[in-house]
Amino acid sequence: MIVNLIDAYNELYTEMFPKLKRIAYIKIQNEQTAEDLAQDTLLVTYDNYEKVIQFPSPKSWVYKVLQNKIKQELRAKARFAVFMSKLGSEPQEAQQSDDGWKDLLHGLTPKSYEVLHMIRQ
Repeated sequence: MIVNLIDAYNELYTEMFPKLKRIAYIKIQNEQTAEDLAQDTLLVTYDNYEKVIQFPSPKSWVYKVLQNKIKQELRAKARFAVFMSKLGSEPQEAQQSDDGWKDLLHGLTPKSYEVLHMIRQ
């Protein structure tokens, strides 16, 4: 059973990796991130393979996992962009003008803020 599972997974990986990477690249526009998302998707597939092969269309399950990973990546990029844009203003000014700044800096030490501010510059 183990050998068959590994062989079946390797076959799925060989067939699907280029397709998954291409789909991720179309959405993300970054080669390395697209490759990471495709690999992560196939790792989730491997971890759940016995459950996945019971679906009528296992490939649809794999594509759905990729779709969710792409959404997570886009959300993370958007949050990072907001965070980085807020680093451009001084914390006191931002706190007075934008309550979102408090959420972003909540719990940061002055040293951590300084490091984030240096990254922004």
